This record gives sequence, C-alpha cells and structure tokens, in this order.
Amino acid sequence: MMLQSTRRKRLFSILFASAFLLFLGLQAAPARAGTITYFDVQLGSWNGSSFTADGSKWNTGYYGPNWAIGATDPVPGYPLLNSEPGGYYRLAPGDYSTVNLPPGNYWLYMASNDDTSATAIELTLGFSDNTSITEVFTTGSGGSPQFYGDYTLVRGSGFDLSFVNPPQYGYAPAGSGGYNQCYNYNGSPDWVVDFNTPEPSTAILLPIGLLALAFLGRKRLGLAL
Repeated sequence: MMLQSTRRKRLFSILFASAFLLFLGLQAAPARAGTITYFDVQLGSWNGSSFTADGSKWNTGYYGPNWAIGATDPVPGYPLLNSEPGGYYRLAPGDYSTVNLPPGNYWLYMASNDDTSATAIELTLGFSDNTSITEVFTTGSGGSPQFYGDYTLVRGSGFDLSFVNPPQYGYAPAGSGGYNQCYNYNGSPDWVVDFNTPEPSTAILLPIGLLALAFLGRKRLGLAL
C-alpha cells in the first residue's frame, strides 16, 4: 500500500513538472497559426533597445512605397511562389502580389538599392489569422545586411534568418520599381536571405514526452487520477 502511494506521488510530481514545462515552452514559442500572407523587410539601425528604419523597404502582401520581395524554395533558380509572378510581371500602382505559404523554409529575393549605411534588418512575418511576428538582426561585421552576412538576432523570436548572397545577377526575380513592386528580371541585382520557421523546440517536445511517459506509467500501475 505504501509502495503504491509512493508511486502515485511520483507520478503526480512528473505530471505537474511536465505541465509546467509545457506551459513555459508554449509561452516562449509564438503561435504560428495559418499560412504566411506577407513578408515585410526594412533596413536601418539598432541602438541596443530599438530599431530605427532608414527608408529602405521591401514587402509582399500590400502596396506601398517599397520594392518587391520574391519568395522561392531554398534552391537557386527556382520559380517564384508569389501569387501572380508570371514570366514577366510588373505591378501597376494600387495592385499587389501576395503570398500564401505554409510555415517553412524559403529564400527571399530583393533588388538592391545600394543602401550601405544600414547596420540592421527588421523582418515582419504576417499570418492569415491576422497575427504577426517581428524580429531584428544586426550584422556581425557592422556592415549593411544587403552585403554582409553573420546575422545576429537582437529582438524577437519565432523564426530564423540568415544571409545567402550579396546583390547578384545570376537569378534576380524581383526587380527595382520605385513605387511599383516589380516581379521580373530587369537588370537589377538581387540580394538573398534564407528564412525558416524552425521545428518545435525541445522546450515543447520534452514536456510532451514526459507527459506521455507519465500516462503510460499510470496505465501500467493501474492508477486512477
């Protein structure tokens, strides 16, 4: 009888600890509900506590004073995943090209505007459930995010961002267009970043595993909660 009581207490301790860890994991990992409906990239500076945009802006999903972001699978030369890329596709004022992508790994192409003074990059990710996640990264070298890699996360959580290529002509699906987003090769070199929404972290997987083991143990011992 005493042995069963000890096992019951141990089981409840495991359940409580697992539930607490699961709660902490869910608090630390932002929800990624629905599909990705827009990317918004801005360049600027980071003063240690806040990001200040310098006017360099690229996005999808809505029209504005910006240049285009072309999203592809993370392989050189793959076609655009934007909703209306076509072969030669230029947006007229007031039009927009959206994305509707499941969370995952993508390359983002942006025509270079030769902004060499920026030292930080801010990426906002929008979802179909009207939620969004914003992160800010600085470059380890202190150079412009268009030309230098080694991105370091300084604010936010929920996805990864890394540098792929400085401005290049080999594959450039997003062109410069001033106030018109432009999805066609027009001679503008594109810089490329790798965006990825990672798999659930161990902060969530560990307590889930402990909960499963605890319930299996309860079943074997014939204990009722």
